Amino acid sequence: MEIKDETVDQIKIKDETLDQMEIKDETLDQMEIKEVTLDQMEIKDEMVDQMEIKDETLDQMEIKDETLDQMEIKE
Repeated sequence: MEIKDETVDQIKIKDETLDQMEIKDETLDQMEIKEVTLDQMEIKDEMVDQMEIKDETLDQMEIKDETLDQMEIKE
């Protein structure tokens, strides 16, 4: 009876270990989700940078346009 009782205890311990492994697996999944979210944030940041560059380019185009206007006035 004692040996069977110990075996049942060992089975319980194995079951707890399996539960902990599942929790670790879920934690890893959450870490992967966080990593994907970080990647998406970096992509958004790059898009914002590109938008700023486009905005600067537009500003430069406006400056060129003003310069052309001034040249026309000089003529």
